[in-house]
Amino acid sequence: MTAKLNNSEKILAEIFQTARNLLKLSIAEYSHLFEISEQFILELERGEIPDTLDDKVFKILLSVLSLQINENLFEIFLTVTQKKYPNLKLDNTSALLKKLFTQNLSDDLSKYPWVSQTVKFRCRLMQLTDQANGILLWAEDPNIHQALVSSLLSSHIGHLSLVDNHTVIFIPKIYLFLKLNTTKSQLPLLLYQRFNEKLPIGLSIPKEPFLVKSPTQIEVNDANKRLFIFSPDSNSISEIVF
Repeated sequence: MTAKLNNSEKILAEIFQTARNLLKLSIAEYSHLFEISEQFILELERGEIPDTLDDKVFKILLSVLSLQINENLFEIFLTVTQKKYPNLKLDNTSALLKKLFTQNLSDDLSKYPWVSQTVKFRCRLMQLTDQANGILLWAEDPNIHQALVSSLLSSHIGHLSLVDNHTVIFIPKIYLFLKLNTTKSQLPLLLYQRFNEKLPIGLSIPKEPFLVKSPTQIEVNDANKRLFIFSPDSNSISEIVF
């Protein structure tokens, strides 16, 4: 890199580097997760805007935003993008998304309401055997939860991890990037060893939304669920069908 980075580019580079490091993924693993070339990852981590701004770059941007590393991420990205495309009028985040990303998105984002709406997801420790080894995930809003169930395929590239005792669930295919505050629950404490030793983690999704915001354990146990297993070695989330 011959040109000296300005302050915005330096900050952008640091944000993208920090995001990948928080997930404890190599560049190769990170590119596999987002199905994007390693070159794109390297460019972003140098504070550069890739020439092609497609849905994959958009997903990385959303994922980094979800990690809450820097609340000014969009503004910083906007500043660096404006330098690359000085003839484009990018007055705000909306203009940035419409002019640079929308025309290149291959998905109908209305299928994924968590992209454009403020959505509350909740999770709880799940016990499949005599050991704590999984996570139960649901959306508080019934319609949002139904959209989640409908969007999930039988197999996804994805990632589960713990970041500062928050539970992170990334499924790029469906634009789902969650950093759930579980600092006050036993979930991080009881699952830390499984994450640390890169053991499989269960991910359970109720087939129907709960009728209350915080269901009882009996309601959780009685719920009909889809069960997925996250394999850390391949960053894959696969459904188990009984």
